[in-house]
Amino acid sequence: MDYSDKLLDEFVDEARELIDRIDLGLVRLETQPADGPTLGDVFRAMHTLKGSSGFFALKRVEAISHAAESLLGRLRDGELQLGADSALIGLLLKANDALRAIVTAIEKQRVEPAGNDTDLIAALRSHAARATGAHAAAERAPDAAPFAHESAADRELAGARPGDTPQWLPPADRASPPTPDADALAISPDEGAAASSAPIKVSVQLVNTLMNNVGELVLARNKLLPYAKAYRDKGLSSVIAAIDRRTIDLQEQVLRTRMQPVGQLWTKIPRLVRDVAEQCGKQVTLEMEGAATELDRAMLDVVRDPVMHLVRNCIDHGIEPPEIRAARGKPEAGRLRLNAYHRDSLVVIEIGDDGAGIDFGLVRKRAVERGLIGADQSVRMTDAEALEIIFWPGFSTRDEVTSVSGRGVGMDVVKANIAGIGGSIETDSRTGRYTVFRIRIPLTLAIMTALFVRAGKDDYAFLQVNLLELIRHRLPDAAPLLEHYRDRPLLRIRGELVPLFFLSQHLDGDPPGLAPGQSLNVVVIQTSEGRLGVVVDEIRQFQEVVLKPLERSLRESTLFSSATVMGDGRVCLIIDVDRLAIAGRDLIAPLDLARKGKPADPAPAASSGERLISVLTFAIEGLGETALPLDYVSRLEKIALADVRTNGDREVVQHGSELIQLIRVGHCLGKARGSTAAGTRAMRLDVIITEIDGMTIGLVVDAILRIVKVSDRLHKANPPREGLLGYALLPDQPLNLLDLPALLEMQADPANGVSFVPVTEP
Repeated sequence: MDYSDKLLDEFVDEARELIDRIDLGLVRLETQPADGPTLGDVFRAMHTLKGSSGFFALKRVEAISHAAESLLGRLRDGELQLGADSALIGLLLKANDALRAIVTAIEKQRVEPAGNDTDLIAALRSHAARATGAHAAAERAPDAAPFAHESAADRELAGARPGDTPQWLPPADRASPPTPDADALAISPDEGAAASSAPIKVSVQLVNTLMNNVGELVLARNKLLPYAKAYRDKGLSSVIAAIDRRTIDLQEQVLRTRMQPVGQLWTKIPRLVRDVAEQCGKQVTLEMEGAATELDRAMLDVVRDPVMHLVRNCIDHGIEPPEIRAARGKPEAGRLRLNAYHRDSLVVIEIGDDGAGIDFGLVRKRAVERGLIGADQSVRMTDAEALEIIFWPGFSTRDEVTSVSGRGVGMDVVKANIAGIGGSIETDSRTGRYTVFRIRIPLTLAIMTALFVRAGKDDYAFLQVNLLELIRHRLPDAAPLLEHYRDRPLLRIRGELVPLFFLSQHLDGDPPGLAPGQSLNVVVIQTSEGRLGVVVDEIRQFQEVVLKPLERSLRESTLFSSATVMGDGRVCLIIDVDRLAIAGRDLIAPLDLARKGKPADPAPAASSGERLISVLTFAIEGLGETALPLDYVSRLEKIALADVRTNGDREVVQHGSELIQLIRVGHCLGKARGSTAAGTRAMRLDVIITEIDGMTIGLVVDAILRIVKVSDRLHKANPPREGLLGYALLPDQPLNLLDLPALLEMQADPANGVSFVPVTEP
């Protein structure tokens, strides 16, 4: 690429950014025509685009942007009023679309395409001329003084960097403006540099090369780590430890350079919502949160189209027309909400509406009509199973094809694209009330944490983002050893049946030899088909890995998506959980969880400003059903009472080489010590393992019950009770929410007679 090509690429990047800013501002002005700062931002963006196009002699771009700038100048100077002529926004958006099409063609063809923009430019000039009659119609030529319509303040602001966040955005979003959507990333100076230092642009190709090199460094580091254990040499161990620390630091810094805010995607949503709502004859109010949430640029590029499709789907299928909403007692304008946030090592993107929800009966009917399922199957199908049909190829509830939907393609592609980057999508819907799509994707696919397991003679790995929990299940001493459904083995986890998939049997063909009293190592994973318990011979360790994609032929014919190099130089295959789900589909699909296990309560609809959180519920005698946020839960165990040891006033249990301190939740909340499970001589204790402030703690409860979703807005108990945050309302009862930090402080209080300190192996 020569120098001129680089300049042209920079123009294309800048032009796209400016066009997105103009789109965002115009849509804002359509609902708030008196917003002066937004109008000024749109004007300056159009002015900058006009000036840049003149440098490259792009006559079409220059002519359209000049005419649009003149019209925007009349609006800004008060000679025209948006409220008096709503067609102006439509005309300016049409001009912006023409500019976008020309810039896209320039990127592909490297020259400005031919075209006739006479009618568009004439319409822009005609509206501008209406401002002050003949005087306003005396248009400047493109080469006239560039600031003829600008004040001194505007001349200063016209030099603002493209990509500056419009002033009308909330303060939190203005603090972290989106990174330009370009083939370059703005890299901020080191934290120690002067605050006035300007960012520099580095090509994405260079950043990717650095990322690849860091990946190779991680592999080399992994090969070194075993030597520190094999050779008890302090000098060698010190050097390896230093390399390990520096590798981690370098990895984090390079990953940060690839991170971009979701707000970059959010900027494209308002225009899409406006156009689709207009096509469908609906009124839509858009709410967006989490613009500063960051994820890898590559992930952002992949998730862009699925998010756009789901937004269209919510408007077209979900939100009702104004007259129907009014008849149902709803506001005429439907509510579309987008939110993004970090959860563990994932980014969660929610797209939801307060529309009609999913008509499960109609879904079953259309699936039968299209030959996707049989009539008998539709009768037996649960709502949860019917919900999955919307992601099947060829399915649509539309009778006719429109410009928005009805072709039977899209949702299956959405699911496939998200699964292709190690993500998942779930749907929550109530007929007549709401629908929420929840996308979970990893922050990056470059370097990830994986769980290594052994099946047969070989090692395999699961990406941590797909893991729900690890279970060591002891089979009973007498038959039946496992529950079965349609001759398929199942494991009951907290009242819910999860199908089991024996990995060694699938890979080697040998049937599992189960015996009474045998312990099974179960890796519970979340797949596109549902939850699946994978039985492996041994669970080894978690370790960061560098992913190396397999050839397509291997990915399509095996259970594996990629590979990595282990510390000893051996290649380990990474299991594709969705391929595993397809292989075990006959285990998952026919399972009716609502009939075989206790169903979870339906999630309440989140009102404005609320967020639904998942909690694990358990029983405490004298208190009722109590809950702990699922983020605190590391794993669940049943611990034999005989394994509990006393260390002073503390109860501890050994787990491997670690001693875990036990806290009896009922004691802390005022329940008498003699009424606990230990007091009744129960043989096994229900224990919730949690990690907080670097310590591993076991919470002893009377019984573990279920997982439900509740609002993060809690009701206060009256009078307040120490150790409880408050309570949430379920459809059938109130639910106490445990305050874990306060509980630990209570346990540490000498007045309670029990000290709380980290436990170490004696």
